[in-house]
Amino acid sequence: MTITDHQVGAVIRTYLKNKRDTLINVASSSNGRDVNDQVSVSEEGKRILFERMGKRVAEKAQADVSSA
Repeated sequence: MTITDHQVGAVIRTYLKNKRDTLINVASSSNGRDVNDQVSVSEEGKRILFERMGKRVAEKAQADVSSA
Protein backbone atom coordinates (compact mmCIF):
# COMPACT_ATOMS: atom_id res chain seq x y z
CA MET A 1 0.00 0.00 0.00
CA THR A 2 1.33 3.41 -0.94
CA ILE A 3 0.76 6.44 1.26
CA THR A 4 0.66 9.67 -0.73
CA ASP A 5 1.79 13.12 0.36
CA HIS A 6 -1.83 14.22 0.12
CA GLN A 7 -2.95 11.55 2.58
CA VAL A 8 -0.22 12.47 5.07
CA GLY A 9 -1.12 16.15 4.71
CA ALA A 10 -4.82 15.42 5.23
CA VAL A 11 -4.08 13.49 8.43
CA ILE A 12 -1.88 16.29 9.76
CA ARG A 13 -4.47 18.97 8.88
CA THR A 14 -7.21 16.97 10.62
CA TYR A 15 -5.01 16.40 13.67
CA LEU A 16 -4.14 20.11 13.94
CA LYS A 17 -7.80 21.12 13.53
CA ASN A 18 -8.80 18.74 16.32
CA LYS A 19 -5.99 20.03 18.55
CA ARG A 20 -7.11 23.62 17.93
CA ASP A 21 -10.68 22.70 18.87
CA THR A 22 -9.43 20.87 21.98
CA LEU A 23 -7.31 23.85 22.99
CA ILE A 24 -10.26 26.21 22.64
CA ASN A 25 -12.47 23.89 24.70
CA VAL A 26 -9.83 23.41 27.39
CA ALA A 27 -9.07 27.13 27.59
CA SER A 28 -12.75 28.02 27.92
CA SER A 29 -13.48 25.38 30.57
CA SER A 30 -10.14 25.18 32.32
CA ASN A 31 -10.52 23.81 35.82
CA GLY A 32 -6.81 23.37 36.41
CA ARG A 33 -6.86 19.88 34.92
CA ASP A 34 -3.98 18.66 32.80
CA VAL A 35 -4.78 17.32 29.36
CA ASN A 36 -2.60 14.43 28.20
CA ASP A 37 -2.74 13.36 24.57
CA GLN A 38 -1.03 10.32 23.16
CA VAL A 39 -0.35 9.67 19.51
CA SER A 40 0.46 6.24 18.14
CA VAL A 41 2.41 6.05 14.87
CA SER A 42 3.08 2.69 13.27
CA GLU A 43 6.63 1.58 12.55
CA GLU A 44 5.91 1.84 8.82
CA GLY A 45 4.64 5.40 9.28
CA LYS A 46 7.74 6.34 11.27
CA ARG A 47 9.97 4.86 8.59
CA ILE A 48 8.22 6.85 5.85
CA LEU A 49 8.40 10.10 7.81
CA PHE A 50 12.08 9.65 8.67
CA GLU A 51 12.89 8.85 5.03
CA ARG A 52 11.14 12.02 3.87
CA MET A 53 12.83 14.13 6.53
CA GLY A 54 16.20 12.67 5.56
CA LYS A 55 15.61 13.46 1.90
CA ARG A 56 14.64 17.05 2.72
CA VAL A 57 17.68 17.54 4.94
CA ALA A 58 19.93 16.13 2.22
CA GLU A 59 18.33 18.38 -0.42
CA LYS A 60 18.70 21.44 1.81
CA ALA A 61 22.33 20.59 2.55
CA GLN A 62 22.98 20.09 -1.18
CA ALA A 63 21.38 23.45 -1.95
CA ASP A 64 23.38 25.17 0.80
CA VAL A 65 26.64 23.66 -0.46
CA SER A 66 25.97 24.55 -4.09
CA SER A 67 24.97 28.14 -3.22
CA ALA A 68 28.10 28.75 -1.14
